[in-house]
Amino acid sequence: EYPLIDIFYLLVTLTFIRVMKKVSKKGLGQGLFANLRYLPDSRQPNPDFSLNDAARRGASILLSGRNFGCGSSREHAVWALRGAGVACVIADSFARIFFRNAVNNGFPVVELEEITVEIENGDELEVNLREGILKNNTKGKELSFTPLPDFAFKIADAGGLLQSIKK
Repeated sequence: EYPLIDIFYLLVTLTFIRVMKKVSKKGLGQGLFANLRYLPDSRQPNPDFSLNDAARRGASILLSGRNFGCGSSREHAVWALRGAGVACVIADSFARIFFRNAVNNGFPVVELEEITVEIENGDELEVNLREGILKNNTKGKELSFTPLPDFAFKIADAGGLLQSIKK
C-alpha cells in the first residue's frame, strides 16, 4: 500500500546536479526536482509543487507520463529518487539511459502505457513487480505490465550491478 505522488508528465530535471557539491549518495534526495520543489533562489518549499503537499508525505510511488528520466544520464537521478523516499516509478515510458541506471541500481521501474489516464490522485496502489500486476485498491482494478526480466531481479537482490558481478 503506497499513496500516490501525482507528478503527471513531469520529466526528471537534474537541477540538483548543477548545485551538487559532492558525489556521495547521501543528501541527494533533498535536491530532487529542486527547480520545481523550491521557490526560486531559495530552499523554501514551493507550496504549488505536489510533493510539498502534506497529504502526499510518505507517498512512495511516483507516477509519470512519457520519457521519464529524459536528460538524466547519471546514476545520481536514481539515487536522488531513492533518497527522497521514492520506492518505485511507474511511467508511460522511460528514457533508456535512466531505465538502465535504475535496473543497475536495483531500483524498481514499471513501464505501463496510459498509466496517467488509469490512475487518479489519491488512488491506493499495490505493485507486484515479479508478476507484472498493478492493483488499484481504490477502484478495485488490476492492470498488467511486462515484468522486468529475471536478471534485473538478480541485480536488485544483490544490491546493484557491481555487487551482482562480485558474486
